[in-house]
Amino acid sequence: MAGFCEAAGNRARGIGEIVGLYIDPEHWREGLGRALVTEVVRWFKQRRVATVVLWVLEPAVEARAFYKALGWKPDGARRAERSVVEGALTGVRYRRDLT
Repeated sequence: MAGFCEAAGNRARGIGEIVGLYIDPEHWREGLGRALVTEVVRWFKQRRVATVVLWVLEPAVEARAFYKALGWKPDGARRAERSVVEGALTGVRYRRDLT
């Protein structure tokens, strides 16, 4: 498996979330991440989900640039995260309105 994208949503509230996106590093920069995120957004649009959010670790500069290039924007929400390797980190929430 080269990668996956996990999504969840609350249709009653009109909010979806990309819970996880993983691409095997051997397949980075091949367009797989973009294709998976695009497909998940399409899936949410078909279900009339108005807004999709995701969380990115603040120091993950490449991941943040990736989402920004796809039209996602930080919405100001932050939360404490924990990494086994790096310890305490901050997560930044990104949002994309689909309406």
